[in-house]
Amino acid sequence: MTNIAKNFNDKIKAAKDIVIIMHNNPDGDALGSALCLAQLIELNFGVTPICIYDGKLPNFIDWLPKKDNYVKHVSEISSDMKTDLAIVVDCGDLDLVKETAKQIFNNSKDSIKIDHHPDLKDFAELNIVKLTAAAAQIILNLALDLNWKINTDIATCIYTAILTDTGNFRHIKTPDAFIDTAKCVEFGANPELISQIMGKKNKQDVLINAEIILNTQFFFNDKLAISVIDKQTYPRLDGKGSNTMAELLSIDTIEYIALIKEVKTDEIYVSLRSKTDPVNIIAKELGGGGHPNAGAFKSQTSIENTTKLLIAEFTAILS
Repeated sequence: MTNIAKNFNDKIKAAKDIVIIMHNNPDGDALGSALCLAQLIELNFGVTPICIYDGKLPNFIDWLPKKDNYVKHVSEISSDMKTDLAIVVDCGDLDLVKETAKQIFNNSKDSIKIDHHPDLKDFAELNIVKLTAAAAQIILNLALDLNWKINTDIATCIYTAILTDTGNFRHIKTPDAFIDTAKCVEFGANPELISQIMGKKNKQDVLINAEIILNTQFFFNDKLAISVIDKQTYPRLDGKGSNTMAELLSIDTIEYIALIKEVKTDEIYVSLRSKTDPVNIIAKELGGGGHPNAGAFKSQTSIENTTKLLIAEFTAILS
């Protein structure tokens, strides 16, 4: 057992109430990590954590096992809530959670951060950071190191987290993700069933993504695609535009994608994707971060000015 694993175990063992915090608009890794950890804690310690988030959960991960047993929107929770332990998963910066969740984190007696994003700051009493494909892998290997019980539902959440954060295994550069998903299968995760469920899309989301793609602008001989989701479209979109980005990345000439999302007036987020060269460097220069092939940042200006900013950044790379 490593010292980190022992410290992690001791903090959970000492807590009578636990909150697990996800970043805004959770993706598959955030929800999968939160749910697998909540179930691990209840199965091994008899304590039932609350998993909280802000924004919305995409339909394609809304089916994850035991979600309704643990997950609550921050609007259902008082900001005055005090817990023994707050655990933030798949979140490199506390500014990526809304104010209510941040207050709950700060009100907690103890805290843990579990994350796989590089070059971001520590903010918890115990910071467990490893450069894996998905944060859920860190939780899996902590559980294995500690000889915790793992069941099929937990394995399913971890498998799905890895599946989504690797773009259906397209963005894998080391064997770790395959090794960990194989472990999940050994614990009962069903890859065929998970893929069938994840492959289903509702009609509205398909049509909205088609609309976004049709309005996409292309630059530098079709090497860069910039798509915009305005504040009228954003509430109708399932997830954070991952389907749009996946479709655009399938274009043979495309090397980079920027998805500008106007969540509401004066609140714009930009997701960046690349096929080969690092894109998180650009995200970091603009105040964000991420992985080599997937980055994000928050824009402090309009859609039009954000587009100009992106073109200027990519000019140095693609012109």
